[in-house]
This record gives sequence, C-alpha cells and structure tokens, in this order.
Amino acid sequence: MLDETHHFVFLIEGVPVRFYRGDAAEPTKRTLRRQESEAQQLALALGDADQADGLMFRLAVETDEAGEVTRVVFLALRGEEGHVECFWPVPALADEPAPQAQRNSAPALQLPLSAVVKAPRRLRSSARQAPADPVHPA
Repeated sequence: MLDETHHFVFLIEGVPVRFYRGDAAEPTKRTLRRQESEAQQLALALGDADQADGLMFRLAVETDEAGEVTRVVFLALRGEEGHVECFWPVPALADEPAPQAQRNSAPALQLPLSAVVKAPRRLRSSARQAPADPVHPA
C-alpha cells in the first residue's frame, strides 16, 4: 500500500499496479480512479511527469458465475475514459503442461536427536506455544 487509503498497490520495477475484478475490456469508473500517491510514484518510476500523465496500470481478474478466475489481463490505461494503451492476457498456468511428479528413490534418512537446536533459555517459555525452528534458530 502506498498510502492510508488501504488500496492494495504493488510495485513492478517501481511502477505502481493495482488489481480489480471485472471485465478487462470495460473497466469501471472506480477502476479508473488514480490515487495521488500512485500518480507520484509512476512519475518517479518513469522519470517524466508528462509521460506518466493519466497513465495507470491494472491487472484485471475476470471470473465466471462461480467466482473462478477465467482470465487475468495486464492493462495500461490512460485518462478518465480508460484509453487502452496495452492489453496483455497473462498466460494461465493451466495452459502449460503439468510437470511430472518424480519420487526420490533414496531411502529415508533418520536425523540424530543432536541435530535439534534448543531455544535460548529466555525463549523456552514461549517455545511451548510454538516449536522452535531447528533450521532457523531465533
């Protein structure tokens, strides 16, 4: 989030992008609203306020009646009318062949008890609530 409006805005290479659910070909007025902080960040990222004027980037998430995602489209829109400057359907994971599962044929390895790291004394009381992570000790 860039500001206190609580809109979820994330950055790709410094460029602000927001999600919306709806038809990519017909963004709503709400989708076309741009927060001031979003405009400022885009001007900084592009290095040219004129080039960033009215420009916004959105990911449209299209769903069916059951709420399942049917398509995601990356959009570059400009102005209050939402003139489309870029319309790029994101390739779906379902479009790619699923990787074949492979099992490791090696026998199971039993680690010795000495491999477990004890939590420092000051953390032991709180460790009863959540077990210590032996790989990343506190």
